[in-house]
Amino acid sequence: MAPSHKQWIIPFAIQLVPAGCLLLGATWLKESPRWLFAKGRREQAIKNLCWIRGDVPADHPYILEEVEAIDTQIEYDRIHVGAGFWKPFLALKQKKASRPCFSNPRRNHLTVLPHIGRYAIHPWWGIVPLAKRLRHKRHQLL
Repeated sequence: MAPSHKQWIIPFAIQLVPAGCLLLGATWLKESPRWLFAKGRREQAIKNLCWIRGDVPADHPYILEEVEAIDTQIEYDRIHVGAGFWKPFLALKQKKASRPCFSNPRRNHLTVLPHIGRYAIHPWWGIVPLAKRLRHKRHQLL
């Protein structure tokens, strides 16, 4: 294909289609019930939660259980993490165990990633020769 202006316009335009669908679809989305609970807008949160779950009534046991779980989590976050945008990130920074294992090469060996390449192929080594042996035996029997 000869270099032209279409080489970058067409892929760019194709990527705009999902973005346009998302933008258009976002107009029908409702606010997150968890965010509404955290902001103290309880009635709107329960209404949105019922809508998300398929127009379930507000006194349904499933909704009541989920509201209780959300309240418990928000209270835990307020006590242990704190309110605000940066508080959860600061809480992660203070926890040494929350750092990923990939940051330290010694701890990286404890993950499964180095072993995938080493051991993932081993079962195939036995299957392929076994299939050849079975095919050979079948031809001998016929």
